[in-house]
Amino acid sequence: VRQGAIGVGYSKDMVRLALGRPDRVYRRTSSQSTVEIWSYVAVRTTDMPAWSTWRSPGDYHYRYRSLYAPYTWPYTRYEREYEALRVEFEAERVVAIEQLQKASRR
Repeated sequence: VRQGAIGVGYSKDMVRLALGRPDRVYRRTSSQSTVEIWSYVAVRTTDMPAWSTWRSPGDYHYRYRSLYAPYTWPYTRYEREYEALRVEFEAERVVAIEQLQKASRR
């Protein structure tokens, strides 16, 4: 628990101590039982160049102007959330753990 690792059979309190509060909580009800699912979300951050031009405020004809170069390439930061971990509880105990091995780049 101190290392942030969990296993099947852990209680909700043990998972909360190891991983913290879940970002999302789901309930799945079937004819046999009700399962509570805790979801933990991570954020992927990438910096990508974004094409841009400098436009003077008084340019009503929308002509592009620049002091040194006609184009600039500022970097824009993109953040994307993805579900990194799902923990399923049945009768207050962990019955399944789904962990994303590597996030896809879409």
